[in-house]
Amino acid sequence: MYEVRKKNLSESEKYEGNLIMESKQELTVKLNPTEKIFIAFIGGIPFFLFLFFSIFYYSFSGMTFDQSSLGQLGDFYGGLLNPIIAYVALITIVITLINNKNTLHQAVLSARDAQLEHTQTITQALAITLLNAFSEASQRARSRIDSQSKNALINILQHIETGNNQEILKSEPILYKEWGGAARCLHLLLAISDSNPFLNAIYDAALATLEPQERNYTLLCLVSYKPELVQRIVEIECKNITESVVKALYKIAELNKNQGIKNERY
Repeated sequence: MYEVRKKNLSESEKYEGNLIMESKQELTVKLNPTEKIFIAFIGGIPFFLFLFFSIFYYSFSGMTFDQSSLGQLGDFYGGLLNPIIAYVALITIVITLINNKNTLHQAVLSARDAQLEHTQTITQALAITLLNAFSEASQRARSRIDSQSKNALINILQHIETGNNQEILKSEPILYKEWGGAARCLHLLLAISDSNPFLNAIYDAALATLEPQERNYTLLCLVSYKPELVQRIVEIECKNITESVVKALYKIAELNKNQGIKNERY
């Protein structure tokens, strides 16, 4: 038992040591070959200038190693080297500022991409949740024993031809009572479906779970709930609904817009 514990302890300490070494390696600044050559070149300039001018002075000018000669050499060397060093320092500062600007720009782009990805992830999760809620709402409406949706739809379609708006308004709340929950979920799916093709696919998948008659119920309730969406719904669903249902969608939207009807569902 003691040997096992000792072995586990040594492995744990070895693992912690590896983590510390990896952290130190991550914190170590590594220079590429170009940067190393540049630093060596800048650092070698003063040395080679000093060596060159020292040889030149004492080989060709006949100067001696006295205090005045060394002072003249130092003044000349300092006056020549100081502007060079200042210029190199200025160039280095400019390069540093440019690199910092590029780094900041990349950081902003990375943060923006991360935020966009996070937003898309949340939106997709919301879409999945809405799809599940839509399925549950449509299942509840489908399983109602005393369902009156079929008769309400027939009544609406009949009175659209006769122009009896009062009868339409009587049948509309009946339809909404059973399929209004599914319509509200479908409205939210439609609201976020413009974000990306994935969400459009979820919207299509939601409607694909419905029978043609159930699709009519849901779309009529959706237009009753949000009449301003009628044109968009007709454009999206024109291939899946009949001409009579299209007329019903426009009629219900018109009644809700013009008369400002507020039923219990609101």
